[in-house]
Parts: sequence; C-alpha cells; structure tokens
Amino acid sequence: MIRLQIGTAMAGKQAKILADGHVHGLLGYAAVTRQPVRNTVIVLLSVKAGLRASEIAQLTWSMVLSPTGEIGNLCCTLGCGH
Repeated sequence: MIRLQIGTAMAGKQAKILADGHVHGLLGYAAVTRQPVRNTVIVLLSVKAGLRASEIAQLTWSMVLSPTGEIGNLCCTLGCGH
C-alpha cells in the first residue's frame, strides 16, 4: 500500500492509504489526460514523495533541477522527512 495525502492537514487525522491498484488506476488515468506527463509527475510526487497539493504547487525549477540542469533529488531539497 502507498500513502497518499488527501485534503488539508488536520491535527490528529491519519493520511488516507491507497492500494497499489488505485495508484495504477490514477497513473493510467493521468496517462490519457490532456497533459499526461505533467499529471503523471503530480501523481508520483504525491504518492512517492508524499507531497501535498500545496507543496507540489510551490515547487520551483531550482528545487527540482540540479546545477547541471538534470532532475535532482527532491528529498535533498525538501528534507528527508518527505
């Protein structure tokens, strides 16, 4: 199972858990949308990195790219707690 944060954080409220099949369904749906690459990345950032929608929306290129212009390690940017 993979943890997915849904909605705004509330004190004492547990994050929702998605079964692998649901994650694959989300990825399948993202692949057939108008912007499949963007939407797949958003799903993966939420599912794999545990980012909330507001955290994904606040990402900048300097947070994602390494100094050489390649995709960097997101944990290093956001802290390994994510």
